[in-house]
Parts: sequence; structure tokens; C-alpha cells
Amino acid sequence: MAINGYRLFKKDRWGKKCGGVALYLKKSIQCEELSLKNGHEQVKSLRVRIRDRSNKGNLVMDVYYRLPH
Repeated sequence: MAINGYRLFKKDRWGKKCGGVALYLKKSIQCEELSLKNGHEQVKSLRVRIRDRSNKGNLVMDVYYRLPH
């Protein structure tokens, strides 16, 4: 679902119509999706690096979903 003024990062579940993880960030924030190798099929994950405006460092945001069983 799109939200005006926000950028959507998402990873859908494998072979499913619903589920997965999502992260919304304001479009004014400098960010990029990072590759995250995940061989475990029971975990869905997303990693985004958020750049600091003062160039003193970065923040890495991880979003995980693990199936309940």
C-alpha cells in the first residue's frame, strides 16, 4: 500500500498471497536497501541503511518476521 510522502521497502512471503515484512521511510530521508543473505525459509527479513545528514555515521534498520511454528 502506498502512503503519500513515504518510500516503501517490502519483502513478500515465498509463494504466499499475504504476509512478509515492510518498512516505510519518509522520502526526504536518504536510504538504500541492503542485500541480506538469508537461507532460512521460516524467517523473512529486510535491511535498510539510513544515511546520517551530518555524515557522522549510518543507521542500519533490520525488520524480521519468523513464522510462529
